[in-house]
Amino acid sequence: GAIDRTILHGHYAGPVVVFKCGEDASTLLSGFTIMGGRSRSGGGIRCYKSSPTISNCVITGNRVTRGAGGAVDCIQSESVFLNCTLSDNYARCEGAGVASEDSNLLFLNCIVWGNQPDQIAVLSGQDPFFEYCNIQGRIWPEAGNISEDPLFSRPGSWSDASNPGTPVDADVPNAIWTQGDYHVRSQSGRYDPVLDQWLSDLITSPCIDLGTPEMDEAWESIPHGSRINMGAYGSTQEASRSVLGN
Repeated sequence: GAIDRTILHGHYAGPVVVFKCGEDASTLLSGFTIMGGRSRSGGGIRCYKSSPTISNCVITGNRVTRGAGGAVDCIQSESVFLNCTLSDNYARCEGAGVASEDSNLLFLNCIVWGNQPDQIAVLSGQDPFFEYCNIQGRIWPEAGNISEDPLFSRPGSWSDASNPGTPVDADVPNAIWTQGDYHVRSQSGRYDPVLDQWLSDLITSPCIDLGTPEMDEAWESIPHGSRINMGAYGSTQEASRSVLGN
């Protein structure tokens, strides 16, 4: 798939993407896998006094060694995240998924799951606004939020750089990330980017057809419901298919 092939890799030498020049909502980062970031804060994306729009991105396999924000760290920013999957990132302190400092953040149709040791940390200022999102460990108060296993196809993993077949924890200094597949499972069909074909699963993700009603589901392959899916592949041709009758 396009998102799986279009990779921004940090090579464990700092944040993968940095916004620090006053970018506004017209600055769009869309359709990437963002992985391999390693820094003191903001392993995947770091926003400082900037407010970009990030859409249809998988942010995974990033880590911070001292601070917060394994996947995303926003400071005095008003960033918007649409249909993003933030999963399997690591932070030594907190906010392995999202760290917010004096920011006004919007997350719509996103999945934040499996980050270690936690998902969201508000270091100062107001809580992020989550709507139609799946956040591990907490159902946020806005509309449409859930906290249920998204049932990813094949999550990525950390391994020893000197012996890639040996699994290690994310905090091991020479750990490297092996890319996974964050399409969600479906009995009606899930796209496999390695095989380049659609497969059927025994179970169906709760994230299917639970995105915001205001966004167009027509881009999703048939059969699809009347609402888009949560996560990075929602509102794309690779969205996992709806179970008939939903």
